[in-house]
Amino acid sequence: MADIRHQVRQATGADVPWMAAAATSSFMDDDLWHYLAPDSATRARALEAFHLRLLTASVADGAVTVVDRDGWVIWNAPDTIKRQATTLTDVLFAVRTFGVRGALRAHTLRTALARARSMIDPGHWFLDTVVTTPRARGRGIGTSLVLHGLRNAHASAQCAYLEATSEANHRLYERLGFVALDPILIRGRVVARPMIWHPTTDPGRTS
Repeated sequence: MADIRHQVRQATGADVPWMAAAATSSFMDDDLWHYLAPDSATRARALEAFHLRLLTASVADGAVTVVDRDGWVIWNAPDTIKRQATTLTDVLFAVRTFGVRGALRAHTLRTALARARSMIDPGHWFLDTVVTTPRARGRGIGTSLVLHGLRNAHASAQCAYLEATSEANHRLYERLGFVALDPILIRGRVVARPMIWHPTTDPGRTS
């Protein structure tokens, strides 16, 4: 197996602000976020609000790891993946964050993602999000964060699943052994590219 080049640690609540800021910068040109919030000003506000909420909950669950203040990842283990119905709080948050039309798009997207994931063995690790800060790109930090989670999946003989939302990320995951599944389309537009990794794959073997 390839060596993990960077020291990976658990995230704390103190990391949430910089992680949310990094996500806002990273996902402004993301296919999925262009669908959710076509207007750039709305997209920036929505990205920050969404990731502050997501990261606060995920850090509390112990699902977030970081490399310094340069990158972070959310890896959900099989026994921590939540498949809950949408609550009123979720709906109100979506309306405040995206507006009424954006909230409807978010509901459509959530349904499409859930449908794709329902086809995967429920005993899988879910790579929710991986972000590298602009200053740290090109140093292999994203690779280290992904490999760290894949080693856990490999050790437990379970598959890993993700939804790539850009061509660049898609290529990174392919190099790490993920295999593309049918893309998720909404009204003929690709918004995410599901990918799966099997425990027979050697983490870090890119040849």
